[in-house]
Amino acid sequence: MSQANLQIKNPKLLGVVKFHVILENLTGLLISTGRQLGRIGGADTSNITIEKKYECPCPGSEGSGLSQTTSITATVPYIPGSSIKGRMRSLLELAKGLELFSTDGKIWMHALSPNVLKSLAKDDRLGYKEFLDKLKNNNDVLIFNKLFGMNSLHILDFIKELNEELKNKFKGEDKDKVTNDAIDLFNKLSPTTLLVSDFFPSCDYVCRIYSINGIVTLADFLEEKNENRIDRITSAADPRTIERVKPHVEFEGDLTLLVFNNSKNHLKQYIELISEGLSLIENTYLGASGSRGYGRVKTKKINVSIVYPASEKVGEYSGIDELRKNIDQLKDSLLTKLLPK
Repeated sequence: MSQANLQIKNPKLLGVVKFHVILENLTGLLISTGRQLGRIGGADTSNITIEKKYECPCPGSEGSGLSQTTSITATVPYIPGSSIKGRMRSLLELAKGLELFSTDGKIWMHALSPNVLKSLAKDDRLGYKEFLDKLKNNNDVLIFNKLFGMNSLHILDFIKELNEELKNKFKGEDKDKVTNDAIDLFNKLSPTTLLVSDFFPSCDYVCRIYSINGIVTLADFLEEKNENRIDRITSAADPRTIERVKPHVEFEGDLTLLVFNNSKNHLKQYIELISEGLSLIENTYLGASGSRGYGRVKTKKINVSIVYPASEKVGEYSGIDELRKNIDQLKDSLLTKLLPK
């Protein structure tokens, strides 16, 4: 085998694209802090919160021509980026009917990696050649794993294990060809392409509260909802109090897309997956207790811009439907601006 065939090429980052998303929760939203020590008189389940700094216009400075602002610090609820990305990924796995794998037999997801479990049978694991074939022969699977990320792989260890597997299980296979396929696959891979930030109450929303009340408190965002669970056998009541985000709080955050030279041809599919994932969240729920009406959200605005190698606005959309209608135009515009002249 020639040395040229063994060359590993580092993917080149062509650009960084940000989708700045503004969304509103239409019903109460619960992103739980998990189990914790309770406080007397407090809710049984609490929403996750954080202290955040905002810059708001000084009262009376509007229309003065002066950019006077005041800095306020408020404790606010937020939506972790992991909640949004994980929900998008799990819903898309269902929508696309993707195969599920597990490292421990407990958590199952479409995360390709050699030696992961394919079923509950102890020794039913994904082999190295089978892993290679799944990514090599199914472009949709490759694109999905590049977008959401996959476990890191050591190329030399991979080829060593692959060759051992070929010797023991696939004796009729052309060793050099399969090894070249592995190198070709590694040169198509890239770091995780989709990065999702935490979503915080928008600056405009917080500053509106500040302009009216002169102060921003946690009570502006949260409410307590009393619930009751009835034992079907004894009819005994089990009351509880849930602390959740009030309906109609406006959140904002970024979905960042890394565009590499070896995946620029996948840009349309990336945008389609992102928009479909957000649409699936809109049509189901975000956070906990979605089957009981919590977590209905609506995307109000999506602003798309390039932030690397230079800052430039690319598009503004009133919601997911408008974005999906203009994917081809957005893709062409991004490639025109990102590809070397």
